[in-house]
Amino acid sequence: MDSWHEIKLTSGIRSTIGGLRFLRCGLIYSRKSKQQGSVTTFFALWSTLTIAASTLSASTAIGVRLLYFQRMSFLIASGYHSAKDGVLDFESGAHNFTKLFDLAKQVGLYILFRPGPYVNAEATAGGFPGWLTTGAYGTLRNNDTRYTDAWTPYFTKMSEIVAQHQVSNGGNVFIYQIENEYGDQWKNVAEKIPDPPAISYMELLESCARNAGINVPLTHNNPNMNTKSWSKDYGAGFGGDVDIYGLDSYPSCWSCNVAECSSTNGPYVDFQVSEYYTNFLQVSPTQPSFLAEFQGGSYNPWGGPEGGCINVSSCGEDSLFLRILVPALLSRKWSIVICLLTSEYSRQQGRTGSTSTTGTMLLKRLLL
Repeated sequence: MDSWHEIKLTSGIRSTIGGLRFLRCGLIYSRKSKQQGSVTTFFALWSTLTIAASTLSASTAIGVRLLYFQRMSFLIASGYHSAKDGVLDFESGAHNFTKLFDLAKQVGLYILFRPGPYVNAEATAGGFPGWLTTGAYGTLRNNDTRYTDAWTPYFTKMSEIVAQHQVSNGGNVFIYQIENEYGDQWKNVAEKIPDPPAISYMELLESCARNAGINVPLTHNNPNMNTKSWSKDYGAGFGGDVDIYGLDSYPSCWSCNVAECSSTNGPYVDFQVSEYYTNFLQVSPTQPSFLAEFQGGSYNPWGGPEGGCINVSSCGEDSLFLRILVPALLSRKWSIVICLLTSEYSRQQGRTGSTSTTGTMLLKRLLL
């Protein structure tokens, strides 16, 4: 029988990726076993908080840093900067977001930058400008030349701006995301039958970013564990791979209308988490295990349910955080625990009181 005698959060562990050195934080625990003696294991986590760039203020940035976050991510909607075909605006009013880099740097925050051009399903048209969705620009999110010609000016200019703020240039952008939840590398995942238009699309985006001066590692967030796309380990030799494979997981449905999730995840099981470790071993064994998005709540779609879904968004004893964290601790699913600690900080940033204290007290209570 194992005896768990030490657990603590730590930061300052250094890692080198693509010639650049990054700080990581994680959970360290020591295990005593009759068979194995004393063993110390380290699980790495990049604790990253996602904030819409237009909402960042000095007080928000300071608050994020006080919650022990080291990084945050910026999501930029292409439609906001290109409201009309052939017109780009990165200068007027809030369209000029470069002050945000300085603000984050002042309080010691690194940035995971997410420029799209498709940014996420929660935004109208995924963040695309309305003119792009008329049908006149071909099939979107592949290598259709009409679509390529449409996104290239925006993506080039955006990348040129961000390049000036990379860690390699003295700034604080340490990683750059290509597209969003685009798990389309394979026509057949198990047999590794590639999808050439999707691969060409990713390569066009990657080349555009690199040619515009982006030299930090590139990443991508798979929508689930089934897609296994864009990993240089699993997809070696097929094209389109990024430097760091990422994975998103919403174990209690991303929507308060759980029917929206059944087509992707199968029959809905309340608060069911997955075993992510084996997936990372299979898909990206030489890379950091990166859960790019992990659920901290659910959105309420048009049409309800009325009042949302309090069971996955409250801060009480029945919250998503506690409902998953407690079983994870008791079953020693430590990789889940780490991500949930981070997810809770993100979800509770507007809550009164110290979330770090909440997490520490919870760990003490469970480990006594």
